[in-house]
Amino acid sequence: MEKEINQKTYSFNFLSGFILKIIAIIAMSLDHVGVFLLQFFDSTELINNLYYVFRSIGRIALPLFCFLLVEGFIHTHSIKKYALRLSCVAIVILIAQIIMEFGFKNRLYQGNIFIDLLLGLLMLYCLTNKKIWVKIMSIIPILYGVLSFILFAYEYYYDYQVIVWWLPYFLRPQYFMLSLLMILSFYGAYKLVDYYFVLNEKKYGIDLSTMKNTNQYRIVVNVVSIFLLSVVCILFYLLNNIIPSDYVFIDNNLQTYSLIAGAFLLLYSGKRGYNAKWFEYGCYVYYPLHLFLLYVIFYLISIL
Repeated sequence: MEKEINQKTYSFNFLSGFILKIIAIIAMSLDHVGVFLLQFFDSTELINNLYYVFRSIGRIALPLFCFLLVEGFIHTHSIKKYALRLSCVAIVILIAQIIMEFGFKNRLYQGNIFIDLLLGLLMLYCLTNKKIWVKIMSIIPILYGVLSFILFAYEYYYDYQVIVWWLPYFLRPQYFMLSLLMILSFYGAYKLVDYYFVLNEKKYGIDLSTMKNTNQYRIVVNVVSIFLLSVVCILFYLLNNIIPSDYVFIDNNLQTYSLIAGAFLLLYSGKRGYNAKWFEYGCYVYYPLHLFLLYVIFYLISIL
């Protein structure tokens, strides 16, 4: 369970972690509606426009989930339990994808977002470990994401007629190194702000532990988080424009909508908000459940 970051209520920062999670879940759900639209219906102008709208809104979800993961990592009582919860959902999704691929011959060609989150959590765990050799291992998740990106691009080049089965798509992070870089940037925002206030401790006449309970600290962390998110999105955009078009499988215009999430991060209060057990575990169950329900609904509509 995560602890409160601070106890004070702010007038400017009024969005709790609970509200951010709700926004992320809604955006993610609309994103998947867009995915199923193209999967089950012929490509028409209306379908293409709806697809673009739903998927553009859906870009908000990833930065928010990555940000909340960092919040959870910083304030959780047990990294092991946190990792176990992520692993359980990742395995459920993995099994579902394998059944769809080999049982029903209906490929949901995308990675597993819970692999992204689990790798991100392990990356932060290694990075904050006191042992140098463990810190060095934090680069492994990033390299795994880069490899996944390369494989997705390779398969796109062959129009998905060639699939790399020694590392199949359902064992890859859905957003490859992009999600991991977002997670790293949000964690880095805290470290940069802490370093700044430590350097200016005499100027402010207040130590870091006390500063963390102030509105000023929260706003600075939010602003730095937004800045680093922008840097990651811009770098990823440039990367996709450098790569030959035959290998570009990501819509650059869509991905840039991730920056909209910055508006919500700016208003984050640093407070966890409502977090009853049913909601905490329900969020994990919701992901595979809503995918199943959307698939059934779209399938039934398509055969009418």
